[in-house]
Amino acid sequence: MEIYELIIDFLDRPMLPISALVAREWYPRSMHIFYSVVELKCRANYDLLATQLRTSPRVKKWLATTQAVTIGTGSGMLSKPNRSMPFLGAFSLVFATVLPSLRKIQVYRELRSPIHRSFYTALQRFRELTTLHLAHLELSSVGLIRRVVYSFPRIETLALSWVAFDKRSDDIISSGRASQRGIRLTTLHLMHINATTLRVLTSWLINSGLCTALRSLMV
Repeated sequence: MEIYELIIDFLDRPMLPISALVAREWYPRSMHIFYSVVELKCRANYDLLATQLRTSPRVKKWLATTQAVTIGTGSGMLSKPNRSMPFLGAFSLVFATVLPSLRKIQVYRELRSPIHRSFYTALQRFRELTTLHLAHLELSSVGLIRRVVYSFPRIETLALSWVAFDKRSDDIISSGRASQRGIRLTTLHLMHINATTLRVLTSWLINSGLCTALRSLMV
């Protein structure tokens, strides 16, 4: 069985539900690996998982072991935001209490204004989250990113890629310093960002106190 489990660890994601049906002994390992990373690429994926959460105690049990969530899809250079029906604003409200082991969130294209303030309040329930990756975003200002980052008091790794702003934010410093919230980044990645956007991000990061404990920086 130990050899089977090692093989299951290396299976491609689409193969895991199939391997779970092979034998009773294969099911726990296959589902553990499958639910360790949850991918919500579109609204249909989100609706399906939300339905399963309500109707299946078994799915709810496996979600309690999830380590990472990917929301949306992204590849290549910055492109138009996803025009499908948004679901990110409801994600934290629905799943915050059922993902106690979540350590990492990746968001592609789905972060956009306006989002109800309850979204940020619910994000604070992901108490174990330490890694946040935001990518392929075209926003009006840095304020939206700042509010998301400040929602995670234990965040240590922040990655921003293919991010652009329509205009320079006027409220970069006005909402308080991250240091007052106990936030200390140890790893920061700023990738595929133009000079204008990079200046805005740098101004916020320096004045916020986020980077006083930084150990790794990639630009």
